[in-house]
Amino acid sequence: VTSWYHGRRTLCALRHLKEEAPGQAVEIYYQPVPNPTYGPDNWWLVEGGRKAVFSEVAKFGYYWFHYGLALQEC
Repeated sequence: VTSWYHGRRTLCALRHLKEEAPGQAVEIYYQPVPNPTYGPDNWWLVEGGRKAVFSEVAKFGYYWFHYGLALQEC
């Protein structure tokens, strides 16, 4: 369970960890927590949404640099 705006990074990191543990019986499920203020369809209309999404872009850059997780692979 996580917020929708960092779900992609979360799934990417978990899939990466799963690949590093072959033979382990791991299943990954994703369920975003609803946000009454903004969502994927209107995040740019609310300051909090813009901050959250732009923060995620920066964090993905960090994950790419430090862990080798590429956005296009997620």
